[in-house]
Amino acid sequence: MTSRSPSPLRHVAFVRPLVMLVVVSVLAGLIVAAIALPVVAGLGVVAKTGASDWESLPDSLTQSVLPVPSKILASDGSLLGEFYAQNRVPVTINQIPTVTKQALLAIEDSRFYYHHGVDFQGSLRALVSNLHGDSLQGGSTLTQQYVKNMLLYDATDASQAKAANETTIQRKIREARYALTLDKTLTKDQILEGYFNIAYFGEGAYGIGAAAAHYFGIPVTQLNLDQSALLVGLVQNPSAHDPVRHPTNARNRRDTVLARMATVGFLTQDEATTASAIPMHLHITKQTDGCQAGKAPYFCEWIVSSLQSDPTFGATKAERTARLLKGGLTIKTTLNWKDERAAEAALAANLPADHKSNPRGIAGAEVLIDPKTGAVLAMTANQPWGYDAKAGENVNPYATGASSGFQGGSTFKLFTMITALEQGIPISQVFNSPSRYYSTIFPGYSKKKGGVANAGDSEAGVFNMTQATAFSVNTYYIQLEEKVGVPAVVATARSMGVDPNAFDKAPITVDEGSFTLGTREVSPLEMAGAYATIANHGTHCVPYGLAQVTGPDGAPLPVQSARCTSVMSPAIADTATELLTHVITDKGGTGNKNGDIGRPAAGKTGTTNSYGAAWFDGFTPDLAGSVWMGDPAGPNHLGGLVNLTINGTPWARMFGGDIPTMIWRDTFKVALAGVPVSQFTGAAAPADTTNNNVTSVVVPPVVNRSQADASHVLSTVGLLPKIAPVQVVSATAPAGTVLSSVPAAGAKVPSGSTVVLTLSSGPPTPSVTPSASGPPTTVVTTTAAPPVTPTTSISAPATLPVTPVTPPAVATTTPPAVAPPPTGAVQQP
Repeated sequence: MTSRSPSPLRHVAFVRPLVMLVVVSVLAGLIVAAIALPVVAGLGVVAKTGASDWESLPDSLTQSVLPVPSKILASDGSLLGEFYAQNRVPVTINQIPTVTKQALLAIEDSRFYYHHGVDFQGSLRALVSNLHGDSLQGGSTLTQQYVKNMLLYDATDASQAKAANETTIQRKIREARYALTLDKTLTKDQILEGYFNIAYFGEGAYGIGAAAAHYFGIPVTQLNLDQSALLVGLVQNPSAHDPVRHPTNARNRRDTVLARMATVGFLTQDEATTASAIPMHLHITKQTDGCQAGKAPYFCEWIVSSLQSDPTFGATKAERTARLLKGGLTIKTTLNWKDERAAEAALAANLPADHKSNPRGIAGAEVLIDPKTGAVLAMTANQPWGYDAKAGENVNPYATGASSGFQGGSTFKLFTMITALEQGIPISQVFNSPSRYYSTIFPGYSKKKGGVANAGDSEAGVFNMTQATAFSVNTYYIQLEEKVGVPAVVATARSMGVDPNAFDKAPITVDEGSFTLGTREVSPLEMAGAYATIANHGTHCVPYGLAQVTGPDGAPLPVQSARCTSVMSPAIADTATELLTHVITDKGGTGNKNGDIGRPAAGKTGTTNSYGAAWFDGFTPDLAGSVWMGDPAGPNHLGGLVNLTINGTPWARMFGGDIPTMIWRDTFKVALAGVPVSQFTGAAAPADTTNNNVTSVVVPPVVNRSQADASHVLSTVGLLPKIAPVQVVSATAPAGTVLSSVPAAGAKVPSGSTVVLTLSSGPPTPSVTPSASGPPTTVVTTTAAPPVTPTTSISAPATLPVTPVTPPAVATTTPPAVAPPPTGAVQQP
């Protein structure tokens, strides 16, 4: 089938091309006139017109690349979704069974391997038949049909499409000219392969590959005789011979193909008769476009959105979409089925979507991330993906914040905590944290505005940072935010991948005290990435889902996968981890009731204003995840997450430590099953949770020691050394010697606290001044430490780190006055 048979016309075409062109020019006009217009007056005029049109055409046809579907795959190669402008499964000529090729040739062009693109013998036969009125025959070869299909595909507007499909002499001339050229530039097998891939077989199936899958649910390689005859019979008129809507017509057409195969010698008459007796057995397989039919539609839709916004795939969104639908991309993602299934099951069990179990239609979403790389391993929601709202379906991408995002609640306290640690504030910092606090720094929480209150899952009293984090004490964190400043907290959030202006474009002001309480909108994807930063010892990896993208030729395309940046020291991150473990481990911790997963874990609960949403963001060294739960219509829709019934259990108010933490717990238990237990390396010693008190240690004396010795001494007792950013000149202490520590020796602090060490830069540098009466005089200048710069804090406790710390022997300047503390603030002793 792949070799050409010798033909006298073929010989003439190559030996005497000019003579051939003249002959063809004349015949084309005559034949086309007879075929396309059976009753034509003035054949001489037609011939003249045909010859003129022939000479005016270009002598070649540009072959466009056919639109090929793109596939999105999970990390194991399984299909998540397929996208196409035309449902096409490209095949090679060697994949198409011989019987399928024979069926097509028999019914459409039995002399395909003998002519040169235009079959003059066949055309003359059609002419005679048409003139005698036997039947209307077209006389077009497969090559000419292939040309017509390409012209239709390349049509950029309605007029071009009409010209490619209209019954005119000009169209036939154009097809013949291009067919003759195509036959000289391609092999017969290449033309046949192209035809099989471009032809339309009805029911949205373009090409024999898609047709085999759609009508029989099999790859093209498995087509048998009667199936092949049915399919090739469709190309003449897919609508009239549609086996689904017109089965009798389809069967009759199939039998016509079988009979024709016997006539041209591809089958015996007995074989054709036997095949005709076989009933049609269809196995219609709908090729669903997009993510809806996939197994992880929310993740799949996120990948589509990522592609449409990535300049790598086109200059505009329209270009990127076209490349997805037509470019034949193979898109391998980071989705891990074990993690995805764990998240789906946990949501289904704890927050089902059916009306009986969840009559208010409360939504939930979860994202899982590999903290070491930023690879998104799972992304899902509790509601089935789809457009039928009455059936409980949903297409809002809750995991990426939908259109407006969701307030983050107390999960934002992490950013204030990190900022405080970065500024050298120890975890022993205490504040009197009443049930309601009135700020003199943040106008929104002034006494006139009603102050700020603790949530229902919190406590009131005097707390250090460990306790305030475990109990999620609003009035503590407002005072801590006063101390470090809102701009610094916002900068920390941004460094950890959270954009506070992603959904709310209003500028953030220096007095936006509500920032630490999470009144800005965010997405579970961002929060999972932020908490993954802590699990990864202070290195933030941008969440990503594209692992590899290849074109139709298998060549890889550039994609950005792991992009990791260190945004804080490991000591700071590991201290934050230690604080966050108490949320789960401490009696009374907001995540203590539901957060135990049987291995080291840390996290933070969050509940937003008016109970509009509840969160739990948690992690282990190997996995980070964020769970959001809320009324998709907002807190004012049905009153927020209050007076709920979920799975038959009534909930007066929903906190982050309730169902969100249960979802997170159940997910992590399954996702980490079989994974070796990892410890939080670098974290401080576990705290004694008896009576909610942490283990205390006494700061050892380290003044006059070297930096290395002092760090070793502090680490031995469970404290974290941190070097002050500015050194102090000392006439007596060598460079690198510890001049002071904050807290000072003898102070009793929680285990894991940071101790800031101020080092000596060595003796002062002598300066030489000239003397008029004698040799130069050496003057020793003692550089005083710069003055203490006040922060936004309303108090400056003596034991808090001040940079630089001025030793007694060094001249100092008078520090500026510090504002008096507000009501309720307690200076640390």
